[in-house]
Order: sequence, then structure tokens, then C-alpha cells
Amino acid sequence: MIKNLLPFLLCLASCRTGGHATPPPRSPDLRILSRSQLTVDVPRLKEGQWVRYAVRITENAPIESVTFSVVKKTEEGAWIENRISGTGASGTWIVKSHYSPEGELREQWVGEPGAADPVRVFPGKERKPVTRKPGPEISFRRTRETVTVAGHVYDTRKITTTHGETTLTNWCAEGIPFPAVIRGRSQGGVVKRIFGGFTMELAAHGTDAKEELPLP
Repeated sequence: MIKNLLPFLLCLASCRTGGHATPPPRSPDLRILSRSQLTVDVPRLKEGQWVRYAVRITENAPIESVTFSVVKKTEEGAWIENRISGTGASGTWIVKSHYSPEGELREQWVGEPGAADPVRVFPGKERKPVTRKPGPEISFRRTRETVTVAGHVYDTRKITTTHGETTLTNWCAEGIPFPAVIRGRSQGGVVKRIFGGFTMELAAHGTDAKEELPLP
């Protein structure tokens, strides 16, 4: 799912590179947005599923809330709303994405809950292609581990992914929405994540998600 955020992140970045006469608009906290993303395994998702996480950017930072919800599921794919905090803890934002049955991003919108004027950020205006240089190889390690999160004990698959000097560790358990798919296999939903100083832990999940950002 992180790769599908590229259009959105580029759009927000471009909004902030103009002159300084007008202060940049409030926006979703990109640090939380980029580090909290989940896999979109559309065939395994069910309409109404939702999952909420407690996240910290650093050890002593305030706890923020991140929620993912499947607000619509049809033969044409799934609409997913990602609820996150705004910059400076000001406001709440919804990133609403439409994925094909194969998991490809088709459409993406952003706005505050219930906003009458959400902004479509993908597809958007044509932009010059982003040139990527070959990076270090990605190594992958999977083990079993029992972890306790928010008072619940989970039998998990601990999955450690290393890319250069960056290490991402996920603890995944069966029965949790938004299962991670790694190397073609479903690993279960994320119950805990550590990404440098960033931490993310499952707070709650359910099957009664409601739409928060209706589209025009």
C-alpha cells in the first residue's frame, strides 16, 4: 500500500514548495501516514471491516490514532478510508482510496470527515516521472513469537524486513483485518510494528465501519 501513496505524497509536497506569502495548508501528518500503511489484499477484505492502531512517532511523542476501514466492496474492488491525525495535532483527515480487485490504486481523495469538498489527488495532473535509482537488496526473515498488545495475547508471525540500513518489523496474527501479503502468502493482520523510533500497536478492530468521507 505504501507504493500507492506516491501520488498523494507528491501532491502534498508540491503544495508546500510555492512562495511563502501564504502559509501552507493543514494536511495529514505525513510521518504517520507513510509509516503506518497496511497491505491492500482486496480479495480477502470484507465490507465493514475496520482496524484501529495507537501510534507514536518517537518513544516520548503523544499517542495518535490511525484507522483503516473498508467502506465499500464490490466486484470492481474496494473503497478504503484511512483516518489519521492532522499536522500539529490539528484536525483529523481521511485518505479515501479505491483499489481494483488486483490491488491497483484507481482513485484517491483526501478531506476532513464529512467535508463537502474533498480533493481528488489521484488521478491528477500529469507530472514528470520519478526516476528511481537501484537500491540495496531487501532481506526478509520470519519467525514465530507470542506478543501481548493492549492486554491481548497473540500468536504471531514476526516478520523483519531490511532494506539497506532501514529495518521494519511487523508482528502479524490471523483473524485481524487487512492481512499482510509477503512473497505471495497471507501472514495475518498487523498487531504491532516497529520502524526505527516509530511504534504502532493494535487498539481495536471490528466489522461495522461507516463511511466518513462521501464523494461528490
